[in-house]
Amino acid sequence: KRQQWLDFVVRLGAEARQGTPPRPPTFPPSASRRSLGSPRRPSTCSPDEPLVSIIIPHYECPDVLRGTLESVVNQTYRCLDVTVVDDISLSETTQQALHDLESSSLFEDGWRILRPTSKGYQGGARNFGARQAAGDYVFFLDADDLLMPDTISVAVGAAVRTEADVVTGWVDCFEGSGNTPPTTTTGRWVPVGPSVALSLLDNAFGGAAGLWRLESFLSTGGFKHIVAYEDYELYVRAVLSGLRIELLPRPLYWYRTKQPHSALASTDVYLNRRQVLSTFLNATNPSLHLPLETLYGGLPGSLGNSGLLQHIII
Repeated sequence: KRQQWLDFVVRLGAEARQGTPPRPPTFPPSASRRSLGSPRRPSTCSPDEPLVSIIIPHYECPDVLRGTLESVVNQTYRCLDVTVVDDISLSETTQQALHDLESSSLFEDGWRILRPTSKGYQGGARNFGARQAAGDYVFFLDADDLLMPDTISVAVGAAVRTEADVVTGWVDCFEGSGNTPPTTTTGRWVPVGPSVALSLLDNAFGGAAGLWRLESFLSTGGFKHIVAYEDYELYVRAVLSGLRIELLPRPLYWYRTKQPHSALASTDVYLNRRQVLSTFLNATNPSLHLPLETLYGGLPGSLGNSGLLQHIII
């Protein structure tokens, strides 16, 4: 089985490099662009700077959201706007906190909070924000994570120099409810970059926080409406469709672990990975499906029950 697996990933990578790009799966046009009144270009922008729209999906975590917004305020790159998309938070405490934020000085330069009428989870909230974005680029930032002071500057510089569609990087992890940059980290995630073969085994691209050329993001159809691994699945779909992803060999942001509303903590890892593997299967020649079915005992019912999956992926 191990040799079958190696043969499979080699063939998959070879097919992706051939002249005819693999067909991406089709999804509803959830990320088609429409306007709810796009924010004005910030007064901090110089004429030749690309505007970056930062999209922050939020659900029931206003205390840490304030710290996330402060990390945006502290960016060395100034040509940006911010859209918080609240994914139907229900508590009165949260709604009051969001109202207070809207009335604060943070939201004086065109920043805004949008409130969709249907729940979209993280991916759907990001799509909703991107449809309203005015920027040349969008940067997706979770409501409990913190940017490093030069995150946007470094990402935009890399995107302009390399003409990348997507820019990601390493991730530093921390714990706790603090709203200031951590003095210590609990670990560092070092993804290796956009390898088709390796991304079949695990997320080789980086976290959800990343810079996208807006038109490139919209061309993908956006995040799939799934509870977890929506970023991993979208990166796979992007690279299989020919978009260029650049991974910077340095940390781009601080990722807060062990949050109570974390989708990864509350969902099944194998079911999440099945979504990603289904995207691979939809985008590759059917002749490549058999090795995977042999390894995992059939799709989709027993995918993830194999001990080999645990040893290779987990």
